[in-house]
Amino acid sequence: MNVDIWLCAAGILWLPGAAIVRLVRAPAIADRATRIAIQLGAGLAFWPILLLWTADTPLRWSSIAVWGIVGVAAAVAFFPFSRPRFVRRVTIHEFLLAAVVAVTGWTRLRAVTGLALPPWVDSVHHTMLVRLFLMRGTVPQTYDPFIPGATAFYHWGFHAVAAVLIWFVGRTDPFSVAGIILSFGQFLNAVAPLFVYAAARSLLRSRTAAVVAAALAGLVSFYPAYYVSWGRFTHLAGVLLLLAWIALAGAAVSQPAVGGLGARRPRSARIRSAVLMSIVASGLALVHVRLAFFAVTFTVVLIGATLLRRRRPVAILIAGALACLIVVPWFVAMRHVAPTALAPSDADPRWTSPADVRANLLWVPHAAELLSLATAGLTGIANIGPLPVVARVVSGVWWLAILAVATKRRRTRPLLFVFSVLATWCAVTLLLVNTTHLQFATNTSAAITAFVPVCIAAGALIAWVTARMHRVALPVIVLVCCVIGVMTLSDVINPATIIANDADVAALRWLSTSTPASSAIAGRVQPWYGGAFIGVDGAYWSSVLADRRSMPPPSLYGWSGSYGRMELFLARWRDEYPFMTRATLTEAKRLGMTHVYFGRGVPLEAPAKTGSVVYARDGITIVAIP
Repeated sequence: MNVDIWLCAAGILWLPGAAIVRLVRAPAIADRATRIAIQLGAGLAFWPILLLWTADTPLRWSSIAVWGIVGVAAAVAFFPFSRPRFVRRVTIHEFLLAAVVAVTGWTRLRAVTGLALPPWVDSVHHTMLVRLFLMRGTVPQTYDPFIPGATAFYHWGFHAVAAVLIWFVGRTDPFSVAGIILSFGQFLNAVAPLFVYAAARSLLRSRTAAVVAAALAGLVSFYPAYYVSWGRFTHLAGVLLLLAWIALAGAAVSQPAVGGLGARRPRSARIRSAVLMSIVASGLALVHVRLAFFAVTFTVVLIGATLLRRRRPVAILIAGALACLIVVPWFVAMRHVAPTALAPSDADPRWTSPADVRANLLWVPHAAELLSLATAGLTGIANIGPLPVVARVVSGVWWLAILAVATKRRRTRPLLFVFSVLATWCAVTLLLVNTTHLQFATNTSAAITAFVPVCIAAGALIAWVTARMHRVALPVIVLVCCVIGVMTLSDVINPATIIANDADVAALRWLSTSTPASSAIAGRVQPWYGGAFIGVDGAYWSSVLADRRSMPPPSLYGWSGSYGRMELFLARWRDEYPFMTRATLTEAKRLGMTHVYFGRGVPLEAPAKTGSVVYARDGITIVAIP
């Protein structure tokens, strides 16, 4: 991993975000850490919005244009200089949060040490989309040449920002592109605790609770650390913007719009707050549709709670209206796709996703323990998880501790309010997902995002219980979380999701230089959603890295057109691989295939029985079909 990529990523996000916050003159933000998170979130939303609104113009983005925008953003963020001021004192909460982010970053770097390419098949189509941005200099309208004849439909906000980063560093070689995507994804993963802190700080109005929530999310929860194993970079970016939205929306309704100029002009303060929220919401809609849906359900619950408290959620309503206007071009472009994606018919299985969430995705390491913390030990006592006996006993002790603290008549009203909002949010989301059968938001997507409310709720309870001794308890809690993170999150990648290593990269480089541009390569395949197929070895990367057609194409092909003949062939190919019959090879040649890719674990005699060996090195063999 390259730390310089992280520094550049921080620059292209923070500078535009800082400029936006300064231009908008947003009302007072809770503290310095929250301000940095909001600035990074605004920067993450800025680039997709900018590319959206320049997509129908003659402008084509390049390194020069990106450097120019970053330079203007730096000028707006820093000039004119104000009077020199001494650096403000760093509080213990800021110091501990910085430690959490630093250790989280170390675990994320450690987790991907030695990886040649991003894991799993999602990374292939992420690389495809980023390369399309680089090739065309704007938002791609089709997936040509990687998926011939396919109209673009996938949310592309993350890919736009990744392309901007690549233009900024000037490394547009396909293999460098894949490496930068992996680095950028891990950078976003490393700063996730900062965004959790901002959201928790806004909802709970407690720095202690916010630091605990950030430590749990970054160093104890298996998500989002495990996202890299699936290549879920888009989902991760959406989670960060969701958290930024929670931070801004929570602040907008938790206190009157006063402070500074806002004390004299509260209406102006609400409008400025709404503008900043609308930028974050618009970026979220472009980055990931399902996370935008979760933001909508949260907002509905928050508005309801605000009205019950006899406050007016004016800023949120204005922000929602502005966000809809900002992303109108995207809505227009998706008008033909949306009906099928929202409610697919039985005759169109391409969009159908599994409704049920698998237990191994829900009950990942530490999930049951965190849920027990968040529910005052009740789920642990009920053995929901399930949990080992020791954890169930600890859950009982935790329940008794909360009862004991409750007898001290500590203030519980804010805590109960936040818990009711989080619990209702989860209930409303699951109810809508299960009753409407939406295809872009499923139970699985909700399960891998549940760490957000769980960690915030657990942080709130822990801070409430330890309030009288937080000066001692908070450093100890952070230290324990750091130890857990170093021990358990430094090696989270499932080996089964690594479909290419250094030997595959060498073979792909050979393909890009030693085979005709019309070549088509197939390797090991397996079924995917909706009757589609995916590749599960280095051959699957050939289209986006070696510019040689892969069989099958990147997985988005399954939602973009009819490939019935190819899929019937791939079903037979899957059953016969690596000893394909002559009839199957003849059919492969009719479909345009020229080479067969044999990766690790293939019997040595298989390549020779297939055709003439043209490449054999480090366990990778490539055969030309006769």
